[in-house]
Amino acid sequence: MNSLIVKPLNRPYDYRVLIEAFIYTRRNFVHEDFTNYYTGLLRALEEMFEVRLNREYLSFDQKVLWMLFESTLRSLLQISSPWEGYIDDTLLHTKLQARGEQGQEVYRANAAIAEAREASESSHRLMLYALFIAIFGDRPRVVTSDELVLMGFDDSREPDMTNYYDDL
Repeated sequence: MNSLIVKPLNRPYDYRVLIEAFIYTRRNFVHEDFTNYYTGLLRALEEMFEVRLNREYLSFDQKVLWMLFESTLRSLLQISSPWEGYIDDTLLHTKLQARGEQGQEVYRANAAIAEAREASESSHRLMLYALFIAIFGDRPRVVTSDELVLMGFDDSREPDMTNYYDDL
């Protein structure tokens, strides 16, 4: 499982949210509902933005940049944290707190890692957005939920992780 938080996508949808939907289709989720939802959303948004986020549909020049887009995406999905994978970290926190200053040093280091991780994720996204425009051109369109419904995609059914804790 990769480190990115599962949070609802912003609405209305601009090209950045199209990219976020694409990122979500590359994640390993705890339940297929997430994969199915984000794949459906991506397909609908691709149609609305008149793009296909797939190497197969690109010209040679676009394919060259697409390679960097794909490797940037892979790099983003690999960003991790030492705390990743813990379903319940209560005992770990108890033991660290019992260690006094050594435990506090762990928390300080973790704060630095979290800050660097956020900066890295943000920079990866900025690079993806810039590459998207370099590949597909500026896409100022904004898609609303109502437009998606007219296309047959209901974005009100976005899965919420809190409903899937039993699947963890």
